[in-house]
Amino acid sequence: MTAIRSLYKKEYARILEHGPSSESDFALARELIDAGFADGKYQVSKGRDDRGRVAHVLGFQINTKGRVFLDELCSAIEKETWAHRLKMVGVWSFGVVSALVIGLVSGLGVEILKAYLPK
Repeated sequence: MTAIRSLYKKEYARILEHGPSSESDFALARELIDAGFADGKYQVSKGRDDRGRVAHVLGFQINTKGRVFLDELCSAIEKETWAHRLKMVGVWSFGVVSALVIGLVSGLGVEILKAYLPK
């Protein structure tokens, strides 16, 4: 299920950035227009065999709401990558090691001061 959601995120992002490039993109472009993320019009087929299929998309243009959605999609896509996950593990590890080192150094500093300060 996650792979399917990831695929749709990438497809929505591609269509918002570059517009629908082929007939296979028309249904997703229609969803983006209906959701208010893009401006444009689409023509639905009235044929007997393909009734309801989007036949044409005209004037597809991302709008402000679509740009915000595109930013959210790109962030979500980035968070799903292994590079991002490794970076987060690295940041967490650095924080843990830093806390240990600071604790060690501050404890060592207290012991040094105890040893050299007059009693």
